[in-house]
Amino acid sequence: MKKVTKLLAENKIRITKVRAEVLELFLISKIALSYNDLKKKLNSKYDKVTIYRTINKFLENKLIHEVPIPSGSQKYAFTETRDNNNECNHAHFICKKCGSIFCLNDVLLDNFQLPVKHKVSHITLTANGICDSCN
Repeated sequence: MKKVTKLLAENKIRITKVRAEVLELFLISKIALSYNDLKKKLNSKYDKVTIYRTINKFLENKLIHEVPIPSGSQKYAFTETRDNNNECNHAHFICKKCGSIFCLNDVLLDNFQLPVKHKVSHITLTANGICDSCN
């Protein structure tokens, strides 16, 4: 819980019980979490608006990032690696069997050589396959 408090304070986010609990879930999770995952893990003790406001606050402060999912639904993960613009800069892995999504923090996306006058707004790289648990 000490790390949670420190992260919230460093990002000038007021510490509340729900923010601390949600951030703790992101920190301990090895996979990306959806709103429904959070609600389930929190035993439905916070309403939908409170959880979504917490997610949005963390997104705004780049503590978490949205994980691209082909289905269009939203999942989120703690942002461990960032580029010079404080943006998420790593790849993701989606397991074709269980659907779990993992951040590949060692696969960085920050050394692209683009043609002159091209500006990147966002880079997404997703690997698909079978995770260790399903293999």
